[in-house]
Amino acid sequence: MVQDRLRLLSETDYERRMEEEVIPFLAKYKKSGTIATEGAEIYYETYVNPEEKASIVISHGFCEFIGKFEEMIYYFFKEGYSVFMAEHRGHGRSSREKGVKGLCRVYVRSYGDYVNDLHAFVTEVVRKESQSGKLVLYAHSMGGAIGALLLEHYPELFACAILTSPMLQLEMPGMPKWLVWICLGLAGMTGRMKKLGPGQNEFRPEPEFEYSGAVSEARYLRTHKERLKDEHLQNSGGTYGWLCAGLKAVKVLQKNAFRVTTPVLVFQAEQDSMVMPQGQERFVEKAKNARLVKIEGAKHEIYLSTNEILEGYLTQIFDFFDETLAKQNI
Repeated sequence: MVQDRLRLLSETDYERRMEEEVIPFLAKYKKSGTIATEGAEIYYETYVNPEEKASIVISHGFCEFIGKFEEMIYYFFKEGYSVFMAEHRGHGRSSREKGVKGLCRVYVRSYGDYVNDLHAFVTEVVRKESQSGKLVLYAHSMGGAIGALLLEHYPELFACAILTSPMLQLEMPGMPKWLVWICLGLAGMTGRMKKLGPGQNEFRPEPEFEYSGAVSEARYLRTHKERLKDEHLQNSGGTYGWLCAGLKAVKVLQKNAFRVTTPVLVFQAEQDSMVMPQGQERFVEKAKNARLVKIEGAKHEIYLSTNEILEGYLTQIFDFFDETLAKQNI
């Protein structure tokens, strides 16, 4: 169990321990840089563990950034892993597409760009700095869709993968698909693809915990506080272009799910209101070596849950990594 391996941060003393313990610890190992990919400059951070047993590559979700995963990076490192994470194009400190007004708006021409960026990061940075050469993937939400596409294109890239609350089906609440596609078609014809899509908003400085994907208020408030410090971290809304690219991506990844041969553990949050569970279930049925685990009481951002939920979640992650790597004898 995780309590035998790690002492989870107390939610009643969370902010102090993050500032006095976690951040100074990570700072000793943190290195940052950028890589140039086609049409983008990608910001990344590495945390190389000198006693590494494997390297974890994190693929974050929609409107997220590296700092949101600092607690997870800390736990991964303490468990013996090196951690590598890049901010997807249009997010955080990575570059934005020309013509997109405002740092809060997320635009991408195609998820193929995300996949190519992540593949470049793995080949140009992770493989060169990994101490063990053993690579595993941890991908959340939109990052899970990117991760699924990456696994379909490069089945030998990772020894195993975690897809946590992955966005494997995308729908607009209250809008039938035919109406969504009509709206997107009109947006393309009228030059609105880089404008905010339906239901999307500019960044709001007021905390909105009750509408968030987190169960732990302490963890949510720390993330929100970090956003307020830097406007580059204030992604908040998808453009028509991002929505169009996402709809096309989930269609492709579901069609090609049979190509995934990498061992995959898919975490489904019981109270997820941000992604569709049916897409996760269909993907697991089609993939060659995938298993679905439902986390009771969790919302979309399982890693921002209460300690009671987080303990079981982390235990299953570490057990999966240990068992899979041992079976492959790598």
